[in-house]
Amino acid sequence: MATSGTIADKNLVLELGDTTGITLAAGTYTAGTIIIHDGASGSLGSVDGTDAAQRVGVLLDDVDTTVSNSAIVATGTFNLNKITFGGGQDYAAIGGVLQDKDIFLKTFIKE
Repeated sequence: MATSGTIADKNLVLELGDTTGITLAAGTYTAGTIIIHDGASGSLGSVDGTDAAQRVGVLLDDVDTTVSNSAIVATGTFNLNKITFGGGQDYAAIGGVLQDKDIFLKTFIKE
């Protein structure tokens, strides 16, 4: 679990930026999911390129809210192949918006 100080999938994060502890809305989430949050709570949603104040992070570990709804999201550089987008979005549509929010996506494999 990310809350223990480790990230389960070593190929998710290349460079970790700022992290934020949040409470997730009900559901099951996989590590690498793009989460819309307000600094305290968050959920899967659509990234809005017109809302400069919208906060976005990448979920660092799998979360099943029936067990625990605590999660850590982060900015930084992440593996594009490990990212789950919400709202029918994809990298082609929102990659530039994510960069504006300090989330950078690349394809890599750590050894």
